[in-house]
Amino acid sequence: MWGGGGAFTQSGGTHTITNDLNIGEAAGSSGTYTLSSGTLRASNSYLGGIPSLCFRGSGTLNISEDGDAMLSVVLKLWDAGVVNLSGGMLKAATIDNTNGGSFNVTGGTLAVDTFLGDLSVSDAMLAPGDSPGVTSITGDYSQDIDSILQIEIGGLLAGSERSWTFRGR
Repeated sequence: MWGGGGAFTQSGGTHTITNDLNIGEAAGSSGTYTLSSGTLRASNSYLGGIPSLCFRGSGTLNISEDGDAMLSVVLKLWDAGVVNLSGGMLKAATIDNTNGGSFNVTGGTLAVDTFLGDLSVSDAMLAPGDSPGVTSITGDYSQDIDSILQIEIGGLLAGSERSWTFRGR
């Protein structure tokens, strides 16, 4: 959504974007993508700017109910970028929230390989993915009592067939 303001609501079907999904990338612009059901497939996704711009707008991605967003490369939030995951699933290779955006996980399932920044999960699930699933978080991780960390542990021999590694605070 380029310049001005705009909103896109998807409630069913599959929306495949072969290039980048840019929401609110231009200075003074705003955009919202709401996914309540169906599937969104994209590679790079930028909310509230793109790397080559010095001035940015604001962009929001809302995922709720039965929506599934599958982002194969990176989801990057700039200072005015917002992700609201309140249901459904967000699956991404990398989520970069190191530029001051708002990443809100208040429901649904987050499956991410690499999360850059702090991650807080509230009444939702963090699921590293298919076996062997790995999630790396560069900042702090917290979850409330109603949240789930879903991990698969297999094998009979500790160390060689199953392992846990926790680093950080």
